[in-house]
Formats: sequence, structure tokens, C-alpha cells
Amino acid sequence: MRNKKEKITKLPWSSEESLVAAPPENISTEEWGRKNRELSILTSAKPGPWSLAQIPFFRPVLEALDNEDIETVVIQKATQIAGTETVITWMGKDADNDPGPVMVVFADEDTAKETCKKRLLPMFRSSPPLSKMLIEAEFGQESIILKNNFSVIMAWASSIARTASRPIRRLILDEITKPAYGKTQSEGSVINRIKQRTETFPNKKIVMLSSVTVAGDNMDIEINKCDAQYDWCVPCPACGDLQPLKFSQKEIRVEGISRQSGYIHYEKMENNREAAKTARYHCASCEALWTNAEKNAAVQKGVMLPREKITGKIKSVGFHIPRTISLFPGGALEVLVENFLDARNDVLELQSFINNALAEHWTHVVKDTTDLPIAQRKTDLPKKVVPKGAICLTAGFDMQKYSFWFSVWAHEYRDMSLHSSMIWDGEIETFEQIRQIVYDETFDIQDGGVKKIWRAGLDTGGGKGTEEDGWSRTAEAYDFLRRAGHNVIFGTKGSSKARDSAVWFSIIDRMPGRIGKAIPGGITLFHLDTDKLKDLFFSRAIQGDDGASPLHFHADTTDAYFQQILAEEKTRDRSTGKYTWVKKHQKDNHQLDTAIINQALINDAFRGGIRMFYKQLQRHEQRQESQVVQKIEEKQQENPFLKGGNSSGNPYTRGR
Repeated sequence: MRNKKEKITKLPWSSEESLVAAPPENISTEEWGRKNRELSILTSAKPGPWSLAQIPFFRPVLEALDNEDIETVVIQKATQIAGTETVITWMGKDADNDPGPVMVVFADEDTAKETCKKRLLPMFRSSPPLSKMLIEAEFGQESIILKNNFSVIMAWASSIARTASRPIRRLILDEITKPAYGKTQSEGSVINRIKQRTETFPNKKIVMLSSVTVAGDNMDIEINKCDAQYDWCVPCPACGDLQPLKFSQKEIRVEGISRQSGYIHYEKMENNREAAKTARYHCASCEALWTNAEKNAAVQKGVMLPREKITGKIKSVGFHIPRTISLFPGGALEVLVENFLDARNDVLELQSFINNALAEHWTHVVKDTTDLPIAQRKTDLPKKVVPKGAICLTAGFDMQKYSFWFSVWAHEYRDMSLHSSMIWDGEIETFEQIRQIVYDETFDIQDGGVKKIWRAGLDTGGGKGTEEDGWSRTAEAYDFLRRAGHNVIFGTKGSSKARDSAVWFSIIDRMPGRIGKAIPGGITLFHLDTDKLKDLFFSRAIQGDDGASPLHFHADTTDAYFQQILAEEKTRDRSTGKYTWVKKHQKDNHQLDTAIINQALINDAFRGGIRMFYKQLQRHEQRQESQVVQKIEEKQQENPFLKGGNSSGNPYTRGR
């Protein structure tokens, strides 16, 4: 036994031991962030000390993250609204006060590594308490380790090995609507597989945040699983009624009560920017119109209210964070309206606005075309007659081994709306017939006059050629375009590669084949994202005449034509998680292909599309009007009897 009189020597703790043994500070994420977080100019629109002043709607989100009773937090958000930075701040507080293993998952490896390098590490290095604990030797693009046993592992949804590496107490899943999260693998769905890594911790926390895509995506599923869903409700400056801010009027629920929402009101004008300047928020209760300054002041006074009444204990919560409540410039009423008006005639752009700005799901996607009442969109006009108001005609040609299917469409663009009508369709046999249709054919206009085709697209798909020298069908198309294209007929090619744009181009300088004969000057080939364009086409097909961009078909359109238009359906690829368009039972879809080519020809990415043509037409009309006025003024100056009307310039009225 130790002698009672023996002195006990106390050894000093090392700095690492002190850090590990220090009791956690009882502090909220908001307070910790104000004291210890500095935002970089590289990652924030508002560099400097971190604060919730510009993002007050994230305060309840952080309170949920700090709440030990809540296991899952789901954030359905607009893009560029500081959601990721808010969650990173919570991670920093956790690293300082409650260390443990964290996994941050992104859709792909590049994004995961880039985020670690440019967003996570700068926070750890710039925060005084975290920088003292950072082990630089243990830092890489895939992990961060602190001296107090806190660790961050970066992972990506496409890697089973990476996401199955170890047990995780804190799990952050970012952008869960990306295709990589949608894959179905041997271990089940990606999200559920990764969630299982948290099961060994009683104090686990799972955070999911993302923008959205179409109804039924991962965010739609996860937020509807939550015990409660919340909206940031703001008080009307006039009547004080608390309400969520919606872009357009719709039925909503607040604390278990159904009601109509308010909406952003604006005057309809020809010029989008001028129309946007009239934007005001229309109160759902008293119909008062708020200015943008009043809207921002109301947002500062807002509160999170549940859509349904809360009964009992909740373990999972979801939050909807749209750009309508943002205090950043992108959330200004004028900016939102202008962005909407610029996008409303292009369904792909409109979907982007609804998904990324409003954080709402796109619900206009047609998946099953079987019962689509597209035949009801026939007009009374016979084929080859152009509806009055149409400003241009396009033609699409789908090349087969021995023939070409084609359709001609008339497009009307005015009052911020786009109407397209199929006016002629059929099947032809030769390239010469394509040339005749595009350059020689004229079409009668409903109210008088004639029009010719503005631009045409020729599918250059492969297949065995018909010429004796063994050229492929693609080579025949390239040769025709080189001789007869003249910046009117353009080569097109369907693509399965997804890009931000539905249309992009490349320069082809050689013929296809092993030898690949050079093409003098090259050929511009336009690549079409057919999945995006088919989404656009069918979303237009279901619109009524009061829609932003409806479709119509001439009175003589046959059932056979409609059968080809409806020959595909959208299905989910189990290996990639993506929805793609496929043929139904190998039915012919040639006329759907010609319709998609016509759709591409008026797209903004196809040399400015119809909007550029409309602006050119306006400038031409303005020049003509100016020339007429100038000629009248010149005649008045030359003719003393016209000059000045009844003024003294007329010798017969002078002095009267």
C-alpha cells in the first residue's frame, strides 16, 4: 500500500490533453457562429463575421440541429440561399463542443473534394478554437481530423465503399436530388444505405438539404416523411396576418388550416423589365400590396409555423426555404418577376425557375402519354395554312434508311407567350425534296399573304447508306448540308448526355468513317438533349389555349401522326436513377423526332431561337416606321401647302 505521507506528483497536461478533456461549452450554433466564424469572399455574397441578420429564417433550422431530441432535419431550399454555409457553421460548433465522427456526402467525387478544400478547410483554419485543434498532416481533400477526436469524412453517393467505411454519428447529405442518389444498388437505395451507418449512435443526427426537381424526387419523399413541415411566415405590414410568401396563388396549410396564399402581383407589359418594376406582394387576407422594402421588413419579423398542428413529440422536421423570403438581391420582388417572365416561354427555363428560385417541385412532366388528349388540340385550319399572328416557320426532318419523315411548324411569339402549330407533315424520299420544301415551298397565311420556312433541322443519324460508293447515311447528310445548308438547313443529332442547355453545337471537319475525308470549312452540328426537349414538348402539349406555350395541329392531322407522337413513355433507369424517354413496344416515333427538332430550332441556345428572331423583327419594323415618318417629313418640307397645316406656311391661309 502507498504510504499516506508519500507526496503525489501532479504532472501538467499537454495542450492536446487539455483540449480533449475540456467540458463542452453550453452554447447555441448561432452564438458560436457569431463568436468564431468568418465568411470568406470566395464562398459568400456577404463576407465578414457570420450572422443570421440576412438569413433569419435559418434560426429555427439551427435550433432544430441543436435540439438533441430531433434526429433528422430536412431542408428543401432554393439555390444560393446560404443553406450549405448554415449547416457548415453547425458542423463547426459541433466540432468545437461535441466532437465525434461526421460524414458529408455529395453526389460526385469532384464536388465532395472541392467543397472540402474550398469551404470546410477555410472555416477550420479561420475559426480560432478550431484552428488550434486542426491536424494539418491529417488534412486532405477527403478528410479533416482534429486533436479532440472530431473527424470529417468526405464521401460521394456513387461509391459504396466510401459511404460504407465506418460508423457515423453526424451525417450530412447534400443535393439529394442529383441522379447519383437515385441509383438502386444491391444494398438498396443510396440514401437508406448511408443512413444505416448512423444506427450505432443513440445521439445521431441526419441532415439532408437540396434544391428540388420533379414531384416524387428524393426531397419530396424525405420531407414528407418528417413528423412536421415548416414554412417561414411573415406578418402583413397592413393587417399583421402571418403567411408564407408564394410567387403565385395556391392552396396552403398553416397550423392545420387550409387557406389561399398571397402572391406577387405585377402589371402585364410588352417589356419584361418594365413589368417587373410594378411587382408588389399581394396579401392573402387584406389584399394590401407590399413594396419590396416592406416585404424585407416583414421577413425580418417572420416565424416558422408548421403546416399541421403539432401533437406529441417529434423526431424529424422539414423546412421549406424559397427565394421569395430571401433578403439577398435575388429575392427582390422585381428580380423574381423578371426572372419568371424571361423563363415562362421556355419550359426548361421555367422548370429551372420553379425548382431553383421557388424551391418547388416541377409537376408538369408527362411520363405516360397513353391517355394524353393531344388530338383535341386540332384547329379548324387545313394543312399548309399558317395561323394569323405566326412570325416564322420551321421544318424538322428525321432521316431513315430510304426516306425522310418531316413536319413544318408555325410559331407565334407575342405578349410574353409562345404558340406553335403543326401545319404540314409527311414522308419524302430524297434530299432534293428537302431542298424544295425548305427553299421553294410557300405557305398561305390565314389572313392573307404567304410565308416561307425560316430555318430547318435535318437529323444526321447513322445507318447504312444508299449510294454505291458505300457512304454512310450520315456522310450523305453531311454532303447535302455542305452543298445546300446555307445557314438555313442545319444538321442535328440527338444526345443522351445531360447538360445545362438543351442544345449545344460542335464543328464537324471530317466525314465519318475510317478514312474521314476533310470537309472544307466544316459543318456546324447541333446536339439535342432529347430527354429535356421531350419534357418540354409534352409539357406544352397538355396546356390549354390560356397557357404560356400551347401546341396545336392542323385539321387534317391523322391518327397515325398522333400515334407516332405518343410512341414513347418516360421510365426510370434502375442503374442510373434517371428518368429517360423510351419507345413503347418498338412503335414508330419518327414524327415525335421531327417535332423535337422543330422545338430545338426555336430554343434560345439554337442561334438565339425565336426570341432573337422576334427582336430582329421588331427592329426591322421600327426602322420601316422610322423611314415612313422621315419620308412624310421630307414631303412636308418640300410642299409648302402641307408644311405646318393651317399655319402661315400655307399662302392661302396666311393671315386668316
